[in-house]
Amino acid sequence: MIGRELGRGATGTVYLAEDAMLARPVAIKFIARLDPGARQRFLLEARAIAQIHHPNVVGIYRIGKVESRPYLVTELVRGTSLAKLDKPVPHQVALGIAIGVARGLAAAHRRNVVHCDLKPSNVMIDPDGTAKIIDFGLARVAADGAGSAGVPVGTPDYMAPEVWRGEPPSRRADVYSLGAVLFELLTGAPPFGDVAPAELRQRVTTGEMPVLRDRAPEVDPALAEVVARCLHRDREARFADGDEVREALERLHAPRDHAIRPGENPYRGLLPFEASHRGVFFGRRSEVDTVVARLCTESIVLVTGDSGVGKSSLCRAGVLPAVLDGALDGGAWQVLTLVPGRQPLGALASAIGDPELVSRLRETPALLPRELRRHAGDRGLIVFIDQLEEILTVSELGEVTALDAGLAELAEGVRGLRVLATARADFLAGLSVLPGLGRDLSRLLYFLRPLPPERLRDVIVGPAAAVGTRFESDAIVDDLIAATAQAGSGGLPLLSFALADLWEARDREREVIARGAVTTIGGVAGVLSRHADAVLGGMVTADRSRARSILLRLVTSKGTRVRRSEHELALDGSTPAALDALVKGRLVVVHDGESEPEYEIAHECLITGWTTLQGWLDADTSDREKRERLAAAVAEWVRLGRRGDATWQGTRLDEAAALDPASLSAEEGAFVAASRRMARRRIWQRGLAAFGAVVLAVLAYSTPRYLAQRDLAAAVADKLAHARSARDAAHDADRKRADLAAQAFRQFDDVRWDAAEALWKDMIIQRDAADRAYRDASGYVESAFASDPTRADVRDLIGDILLDRATLAEGAHDRRLRDELIERLTYYDADGSRHARWTAPGRVEVRAPPGAAITLDPDRPLGTGSAQRGLSPGSYRLSIAMPGRVPVHAPILVERGRELTVEIALPPRIEDVPDGFVYIPAGEFLYGNPDDANRLGFFQTTPLRRRRTEAFLIARTEVTFDAWLAYLDTLSRREQTGRLPAVSKLEGSLTVTRDAGGRWQLELSPQGQRYTAAWGQPIVYAGRTHHAVQDWRRFPVLGISGADARAYAAWLDGSGRVPGARLCSEVEWERAARGADDRPYPSGWTLGPDDANIDVTHTRELMGPDEVGSHPRSRSPFEIDDMCGNAFEWTLSEQDGYVLRGGSFRHDLKTDELSNRNQTAATNRDIAVGLRLCATPPLPR
Repeated sequence: MIGRELGRGATGTVYLAEDAMLARPVAIKFIARLDPGARQRFLLEARAIAQIHHPNVVGIYRIGKVESRPYLVTELVRGTSLAKLDKPVPHQVALGIAIGVARGLAAAHRRNVVHCDLKPSNVMIDPDGTAKIIDFGLARVAADGAGSAGVPVGTPDYMAPEVWRGEPPSRRADVYSLGAVLFELLTGAPPFGDVAPAELRQRVTTGEMPVLRDRAPEVDPALAEVVARCLHRDREARFADGDEVREALERLHAPRDHAIRPGENPYRGLLPFEASHRGVFFGRRSEVDTVVARLCTESIVLVTGDSGVGKSSLCRAGVLPAVLDGALDGGAWQVLTLVPGRQPLGALASAIGDPELVSRLRETPALLPRELRRHAGDRGLIVFIDQLEEILTVSELGEVTALDAGLAELAEGVRGLRVLATARADFLAGLSVLPGLGRDLSRLLYFLRPLPPERLRDVIVGPAAAVGTRFESDAIVDDLIAATAQAGSGGLPLLSFALADLWEARDREREVIARGAVTTIGGVAGVLSRHADAVLGGMVTADRSRARSILLRLVTSKGTRVRRSEHELALDGSTPAALDALVKGRLVVVHDGESEPEYEIAHECLITGWTTLQGWLDADTSDREKRERLAAAVAEWVRLGRRGDATWQGTRLDEAAALDPASLSAEEGAFVAASRRMARRRIWQRGLAAFGAVVLAVLAYSTPRYLAQRDLAAAVADKLAHARSARDAAHDADRKRADLAAQAFRQFDDVRWDAAEALWKDMIIQRDAADRAYRDASGYVESAFASDPTRADVRDLIGDILLDRATLAEGAHDRRLRDELIERLTYYDADGSRHARWTAPGRVEVRAPPGAAITLDPDRPLGTGSAQRGLSPGSYRLSIAMPGRVPVHAPILVERGRELTVEIALPPRIEDVPDGFVYIPAGEFLYGNPDDANRLGFFQTTPLRRRRTEAFLIARTEVTFDAWLAYLDTLSRREQTGRLPAVSKLEGSLTVTRDAGGRWQLELSPQGQRYTAAWGQPIVYAGRTHHAVQDWRRFPVLGISGADARAYAAWLDGSGRVPGARLCSEVEWERAARGADDRPYPSGWTLGPDDANIDVTHTRELMGPDEVGSHPRSRSPFEIDDMCGNAFEWTLSEQDGYVLRGGSFRHDLKTDELSNRNQTAATNRDIAVGLRLCATPPLPR
């Protein structure tokens, strides 16, 4: 039941209503206007809110239609909007409100939604005091951090400077709006509330930002600093998103708990942050929240990234403490922490306190979930495995196999159990081939990115501030940020190390880190190498030699760290002095081992960034590999009770005997000695056994070999049966996918988009099912291949499945996966037949009128009248020439192994085609966009599919001011007034008038700068380095409406100037722009800054229209100019109404993509919108 009206907005009217089914009050919003653009905005609001579920964001219940009027049912928020609050409010109250808004904004940003209109009237305070963001009517779905460009959207008092300039709305623009709202709460007025509307744009974009404490001196300086950063004119200097603002505000709301011990260094140097250091762990709040959120739904999360990016610290000081505080489903959890080492099952058993666990898991790995569940009791258990890559570098194979199988069981999901792990990104390839974990690896990954500069500032300043120390100036912090960025991927540990030294060198009386301290330590660059060399330099010569030996044993042959105990380090009576110096110098750290201390190099960056150690490692590569093989053999020998049959002989024994005895541990020396004794014993045993060997040879060889081969064949056959079954399931799902796609395309062709999208969603489900089944098939057959790599049928099946998967990936337009699979195919395609099928040429037959010369561009003649050729898969262009007829270009797309017939009808005579128009023959092309993530929310188009147009004419350039004003000269004064180009908007203005002599003149203000030019006078863009002097008469005509465009086309047709003139349909326009393939830009897959007139061509301050044809790289395969950038073009929508195509001079690369559709009203006028005409071709004669 619908009640009273609650309010009206730009996108609709809101009423109070009653949900009869659930007996609850709701708000129901009806669209205000029924044109396609308004409907689209309404649906965008619904999609935007529907993605967000958060207590600080209004909830959506459902959408529907009543008598063709769409409506949206949302949560009814009772309370007061911020616009109605008495202001200013106490700063603690304002801070509480701001935290709630920032939390809601962060939830939206995590869902890739930019609000675009955050202001006091769009924030409600409910009776419980909770702030809720409402009205996502202008929301945009962001891509890579930015929404779509277009007409500046928002409310002027709260709009960011870049939005005023017409740049795309972004998360940082929302941050500015939040800052403006908070400024108003604290001072009683928005930052520029005292500026006249006519001057507001200029003041916001170029004026000084008001200082909050000048208006409200009582506000906490730290809060004022947060507001100032939100309102910074340079968007890169603002907080990156709602998460960062939330973190900054929450730090002000309550003192940081979990403080470190008094006097303790708040910087960790090369050591990871632990839970006890969470009070000084800064810069990763949003990542912590994201990983915790992943753990709510995933059984295993693997945090990966470059060495030194902070994976261990994120988990130890961020994620795990948050879980213990109840962030994971609000329950009680306990944590087990381990590093795999040589025996990962042993490390797990030690953490649990159950030594017998190793044998049980070795025998039955699937018991792992049950064993963990038993240990957990009535609480949840999260197992943290740090440095998971060690299972590839140092762990015993048998334990790795068991652990991998156990983790695969956990990955299926066990209530109350979670695994959090870290691994270096350069070891992902190795992890991906594990039979258990590798199957689901891509689903488990969380990539930890390097910290951006604005968060490095928190890392630098935060820990010092937490213990009452400050930096002497911002310049010191800026220098540290710059030096860290210059150091590349290893910059963060270097920074951390330098900060630890800086804190020790601080002015202790003033508790200030001064410029002199930076000079003392020598800066970030080289600080670690200098320190490490200084530690070595303080040792006597003998200890330096022992330190070298210790460090070399702490690095694997693959360049990773490894933990070793004292006896593994081959320590003698004098060696501990060297080890003690390395520990005190923070180059080596000590861990509690199971029975004795274990030692480890402090950080990976010592291996990659300390030139002295690098030189030692390069010289020791061969011996290090031999020692690793020896250490693994010794561990197995000890585990088996020092049995003689576990010793070495032959080449391996020779290698071990050649190693420096001083570098061997006691157990390694004993193993070598035992191996020598066994070698001597084997020599005389060999003679005694010779006769018996001859007698038993046949039996010893045939029977066990037969049994082993039989068992192997059975195991492989079982795996192949599973692989073929999974492949059959994949084929079945793929057939359903193809059928659903064909049904969806038919619905799209009939302009039944709702039904088509429903079918398309079902298609995606089947495509994903096919992909999963193919991956299962790959897993089984690759396991079979690992068991018996001699089987040709196994290798062939791997190749067949790879080809199937590549075909599916190509159909999903996933070029990266397709190319990766085809690259792998080369290893499993012994006879080359699969590669031949993949690269099979297509066959093209061209049927043209008799006498027509057919050329394959650029200059390959194919014949006259008709031609047949085999061509490799790809895009080509045919040219057809006939005397007295217009030239014809026909872009084609050749697909592997398929036949393509191209029929070219008799082209029109040259004199029958109006000047400036190009003939487009009938033909097929690819229409739409393959990116399902952005296709609806951003591009507003259909999936990529094959379409056809009949022949048509299209203008080579956009209609110019010259042509438009010639048209106006034929109209009466009254008609001229209605058709004059005119725009007066915040984002730009344009007027055309007559001067005193009756000549036309243009006044143009595209970006705040005003230009005026009379007829025959150029417009000069001051400051441009190219395209500075422009004949405005050759500009595309701007500021005309869709109705104006239709009137102009009717005049051209009626006057005979262009018979059949009309607006292009959007399908014709896209074919003329694209040619035949799925290119996003007229000239291909990339677009440089000067290839078209777009937002970065002349910089944002100097943007404006250029003369038509100024950018040849924006020319399409049909030789049509400016098909992206310069000016949007009016076209007729398939769904009725109008659609703007092609982007403009003030829009970004994404907005300028050829598939982008912008629905709009016929009355819309904009400084970035122009016109290109089509026409119906004359009948051939």
